Parts: sequence; structure tokens; C-alpha cells
Amino acid sequence: MKKVVELGAHENMKPEQALSFCLRENWDEVLIIGLQEGQIAIRSSKMDCRDALWLAKQVELNALGL
Repeated sequence: MKKVVELGAHENMKPEQALSFCLRENWDEVLIIGLQEGQIAIRSSKMDCRDALWLAKQVELNALGL
């Protein structure tokens, strides 16, 4: 099972701050879930679509409190 790491996000966090955190941590793979004009946008690095979808579903379950 892959470890999911949550950024200590705050209300005013900008995308640049999140990306800067990822760069400092020197992560191999990154999954970005954001909002773009009210639509959810998911981007990943070095992952196939299946793994990115699995991680996105984990985020969804977490958001639903499950």
C-alpha cells in the first residue's frame, strides 16, 4: 500500500507554496488535485492512470469521512 501524505494546507495556501514544499521534500511522484474554474483537476507524475485514480479515490473517501 502506498503512503498518502497530506500537506499542512491552510486557508490561504497558494499552488506555488504546495509545489515548493514538494520540491523541498524531493519526492519522486506527485499527485495534484486542484480546482480550475470550479472543476476538479488531477495531474500526476510518473504514475499510470490506474494508480492516480486509486489515490484520487482515497482523497474522496477521506473527504467523505470514510
